[in-house]
Amino acid sequence: MTQVVYNYFNVRMICAVGCKVEHPMKLCESYYSARLCLTSQQRRDEAVAFFDGKPGNGDPARVFDMALYKCSLIRAFEEQDADTLEQLMNQIIDSIRIDPSRQLQAMDAACNLLFLCLSQFTGGEEIISQTFSQEPEGYRCIYRQRSTMEIADWVSALGDGLVRALRSQKRGYKDQIIRQIKAYIQSNLDQRLSLNNVAAVFGFSPNYLSQLFARQAGCSFVEYVTREKIRAAKEMMREDSVKFYEIAERLGFENAFYFSKVFKKIEGCSPREYVQRRGQKGVLGAGVCRGKPLPPCPDGAAGGDCRPEKSCPQPLGRPPV
Repeated sequence: MTQVVYNYFNVRMICAVGCKVEHPMKLCESYYSARLCLTSQQRRDEAVAFFDGKPGNGDPARVFDMALYKCSLIRAFEEQDADTLEQLMNQIIDSIRIDPSRQLQAMDAACNLLFLCLSQFTGGEEIISQTFSQEPEGYRCIYRQRSTMEIADWVSALGDGLVRALRSQKRGYKDQIIRQIKAYIQSNLDQRLSLNNVAAVFGFSPNYLSQLFARQAGCSFVEYVTREKIRAAKEMMREDSVKFYEIAERLGFENAFYFSKVFKKIEGCSPREYVQRRGQKGVLGAGVCRGKPLPPCPDGAAGGDCRPEKSCPQPLGRPPV
């Protein structure tokens, strides 16, 4: 049969039979030993080559299995974990370099790794092409590598390029996440924005979100939310006839007293003092007294204006409660 193929197509067919294994999970050893037969066969006129188990044919039990790294590599790609990816690539490189005689395995590992990166890494084609841009054949120069050490160097260059790209993408990714969180906060200032609730919205743990926000935004999550609520409160104070308890309700504070307390902590003065300093008379500073809205004053003063002569227990000048 092999002679017929050769006569018609001028192609020499050679079959290889690998070593015997006792379990289906070890078929990779048999496959590798069969490939060793092809690379070490001296007589090319033989149609079938059998693995004879001699030392010169290598030890099939020492097969370098890329499948052991596949899931971890894909997870590192998905999670954009540059540190884990760097560790995995170093392990692969060390496994290749540990036995220079395993050139065939090294080439298999490099080609499998290349395919995995091209198919699973976001923008893999562009990144890998850029990594090997100095090579005339680009990343396909892997097929010109003749020794195990040359293949290991190629894998090392691939790993360096992927890690650099991943770290760059990760910085951009984190910045994008923070922008999205800030936009969510801006759109929901009327809610009680707790760290746990916002973390759940974005699928993060509260601890991770807290650390991420502090590193990327330069302040804690709580500080940012509080600052933005107070900024929104100052904008509302420009409106005519708005009461402090209404501002507290609009911004998700528990009550006007707590709003006044937070405002004073941030601005260094109470809401009433802030309005007075800015000379804004449109804001009714004491819209509530002891948690209840006040009725309009008999003399036509602004509704809810708390003054001693109106039989109100709230003393003049005291921040609204």
